[in-house]
Amino acid sequence: MNLLACDLNFSERYRMAWQLTWPTIVVDFAWALLVHGLLEVEGQGPMLVHEFFSLFLVAPFLVRRMVALPYPGFRIKTLFADGEGRMGYTESFKVMWLLSWRTTVAAMFLLLPVVAALLKITGLNVQALAPSGGSETINQMGLSLVLNSASFVLMPLVIPGMFAKRYQGFRVLPERAPAAAAVVAAATAKRK
Repeated sequence: MNLLACDLNFSERYRMAWQLTWPTIVVDFAWALLVHGLLEVEGQGPMLVHEFFSLFLVAPFLVRRMVALPYPGFRIKTLFADGEGRMGYTESFKVMWLLSWRTTVAAMFLLLPVVAALLKITGLNVQALAPSGGSETINQMGLSLVLNSASFVLMPLVIPGMFAKRYQGFRVLPERAPAAAAVVAAATAKRK
């Protein structure tokens, strides 16, 4: 089984990844501005609250949103034993968990060695880049931007696993629109 095999091309998977990434960045920035900027709360407590909130509420909501959105040329459907249906909280949490941990593993094995090699080659001191005595708001926003950018880059690689996975009680599958399926088939035949 090819883990990267998918009925959707890379640009379509990037479109799906974008639907998860941009709202996450907006929520992270809003949290940083509210807690660290307006309320001027410092420390790790607010970050833990935000991570809990994101993990259990925001991310599952964004997965349900991503699955329900109309895309040009295809749609994502959720199949249960009794037929197609709407994804609920439990299903969206399972999908979110799969995408999250696989993206994290991909980042550790693909991005970290590349970044480490670039830092070694360029001789760049990462500690010198961090603002000393910098704003907690700016630090949190920068961290969010870096982490979500890495997720955006790697998410199209793990989306095929979301479609290949047989979750307990349901499956998530892409479905081409009839006209789009003919265009994709013609483009594939032309490349061969």
